[in-house]
Amino acid sequence: MTAVAALFVLAAWRSGKPAEPGRVRLIPWTLIMVFAGGVFMLLLAHLFGHFGIETGRGFMRP
Repeated sequence: MTAVAALFVLAAWRSGKPAEPGRVRLIPWTLIMVFAGGVFMLLLAHLFGHFGIETGRGFMRP
């Protein structure tokens, strides 16, 4: 979870920098930031599940 959070912060920092004229960005930092945020949310829900906190609506349970 810490590594994904660090990746999110790095990608947010890199995507916020202004583009240099004449250079092409080879790494899509904004897309990496979005995916890292999504993975972080999934890991957070998984962590809540370990503590017994339900994060879903529970359609499957009778």
